[in-house]
Amino acid sequence: MELTIDTVAVGRCAGAMERAGDDLDDVRARLDDGTVSDDVFGALGAETGAVAAYRGTAEALRERLVAGSAALRAAAETLHEVARRYLDADDAMAADVAGAVRTVQVGRR
Repeated sequence: MELTIDTVAVGRCAGAMERAGDDLDDVRARLDDGTVSDDVFGALGAETGAVAAYRGTAEALRERLVAGSAALRAAAETLHEVARRYLDADDAMAADVAGAVRTVQVGRR
């Protein structure tokens, strides 16, 4: 499984969230001085939509990371099992070689 992270999308997500925060600060300031207009609410709605879209992208990236982590864990477990089997086979081969050497030594006497 190939795991790729779209760092550009993550950056856009962070930027959109920052802009939305700035817009909220602007709305609060305008509410305080009574100069809020419909364009501010429209811009805020657009930013909120963008944040929701980027949040979806971030969630998809998180899911891919979780899946990638699970795949890596499974691969590590498989490698561990292969290594264990290799060592077991190596031990058996060493025992066979030692037995053969003893047999040769006994046969020479």
